[in-house]
Amino acid sequence: MPDTATNTQTETGLSSSDQPIRAYYDRANPDLLNRLPLTAGKVLELGCGAGALAEAFRMRVPNVFYAGLELDPAAAKIAAERIDLVELFNADTDDIPASILAQAPFDAVVFGDVLEHLRDPWATVRRFAELLAPNGTMLTCIPNVQNWKVLQTLMTEGFKFEDEGLFDRTHIRWFGLGNMVDLLRQAGIQPCEIWPRNVMTEGHEAFVRAITPSLPALGIKPDEFAQRTRALQYVLRGIKGTPPKRMLLQSMMLRPVGGVNDVRIGRPMAAMGSIPGIDVVTEVRTMKLLKKPEGQPKIFIWQRPVHRYIDARNILRAVENGYIVVTEFDDHTMRWPDVAKHEYLTLTGCHGVQTSTRYLADIFTEQQQAQPNDVRVFPNSIFNLPPRLNFQSPQRMSVFFGALNREKDWAAIMPGLNQAIRELDGEIELHFSVVHDQAFFDALETSNKTFTPTCAYPQYLELMGQCEIALLPLEDNLFNRCKSDLKFIEAGAAGLAVIASPTVYQHTLKHNETGLLAEQAADFGTALVELARNRDKAKALGNQARAYVRDNRMMASQVQERLDWYRKLWDERHETTPRLIDYLKGMIGKIEDPDRL
Repeated sequence: MPDTATNTQTETGLSSSDQPIRAYYDRANPDLLNRLPLTAGKVLELGCGAGALAEAFRMRVPNVFYAGLELDPAAAKIAAERIDLVELFNADTDDIPASILAQAPFDAVVFGDVLEHLRDPWATVRRFAELLAPNGTMLTCIPNVQNWKVLQTLMTEGFKFEDEGLFDRTHIRWFGLGNMVDLLRQAGIQPCEIWPRNVMTEGHEAFVRAITPSLPALGIKPDEFAQRTRALQYVLRGIKGTPPKRMLLQSMMLRPVGGVNDVRIGRPMAAMGSIPGIDVVTEVRTMKLLKKPEGQPKIFIWQRPVHRYIDARNILRAVENGYIVVTEFDDHTMRWPDVAKHEYLTLTGCHGVQTSTRYLADIFTEQQQAQPNDVRVFPNSIFNLPPRLNFQSPQRMSVFFGALNREKDWAAIMPGLNQAIRELDGEIELHFSVVHDQAFFDALETSNKTFTPTCAYPQYLELMGQCEIALLPLEDNLFNRCKSDLKFIEAGAAGLAVIASPTVYQHTLKHNETGLLAEQAADFGTALVELARNRDKAKALGNQARAYVRDNRMMASQVQERLDWYRKLWDERHETTPRLIDYLKGMIGKIEDPDRL
């Protein structure tokens, strides 16, 4: 729904002002972005504007081939900087360009606020449906003509054109939700999900209250009317072919602390929710069992539980309600003595265990010998490559440290860091950004430092991304060897030069290529001086680390593997579930022994 005051076209099709066009077309619709399947290798967008959606999606799927068609030459020129293939195109008059046809079939076709501008959107949807691969996804966002503001305006002011919004003067087709569904179906696209965009709702409740007394006489149910008139737009996702069998992914997370939930549960669930047919429900420390049609896969992912015998009752309740239960655990169990005390029910009272490293998987396999199940490794990964924010100032180098429970890991490196601070004093502006760890912050012998208490994960990543160097000390012990390289890939994704201990990081980080390995504690200070003085090397290390993450550690590459594993666990349920039920009942029987509580 463009603002025609800033998107005026002459008879030649040229826009009167590039700058306003860029401002409008730089908006990526988040509801389209989050529903565009991360498994899509080829995407075609009609009305790509300046390529904002394409650019945002590429940060999630760097290797995607993204093609765009755009009416406005100025917007298309900007999009060409972001998209693999852009062609000028008028959907009402032009044939689809040969260059686009040559790239077909596409895994996804996107219409974002476009179809309402076309003379024959039905024919357009049919034409582009032909370019979809079998089981390909069509994604649309369309204004809702039944929105309360439309009804109120028609009843009070009459129909009027506006420069933007629902009455945009360039809108020539109008759709209610039923019309939108029919629009896809007539092209052979089966709608499988619909989401209302409930924005600009101030005044909606008052409007509904005012008109409710009249609704019964019209045969309209007030609740349905309120729901139907609330949405400004609808996002519809459909499939070319038979709709996929739906699967419920339900998770119970820990209380949010330091991004653990985001990395292991929140962002993987969001990634899998981008796939048609996948319903995602994520809650914090709450177990609500949902009813679904018989035969629909239901997966319950339990983040880092510490199960005692009494917890077998809740597990059994979920299993008897048709769930596949998966334990998500990403640390050595030694930290929680109750895990061993209760015969590793945490790892055995489930259909499968997912973790972050092969090292941990081998330990878990050994610990669950009493009731073996499938242990699967899903390495920590990056959901979205952040924009590059660092290496902006030629005089300043910022150093990042942010971690929980790492006091024993950094104590030995602190003398070397303070020596580096003294050595660089007056030569380079060295700044430290510390998150979480007040003791580390206090131990730094400099006033050029900032401290941020434990914060939300997005803020943590933003603070990291503003720095040039990341410090990743990790003492060599069994518990630490069970950790993952998460902090390296977080820093690498943001383009930081990493100085890291060999423990864990030596398996991923390539010394002098994607970072520096500090074999001894004193090496951290030496490496810090080297990178502070050699800005080009620091930037090169950051560039190569970012390339490694982009090519090898993106969440998008895991989505199908995760879903395939969950479906495998579901398909095996007739064999595994009866055995698990018997085992859980045995654990429940031990509750009566007070020595085992």
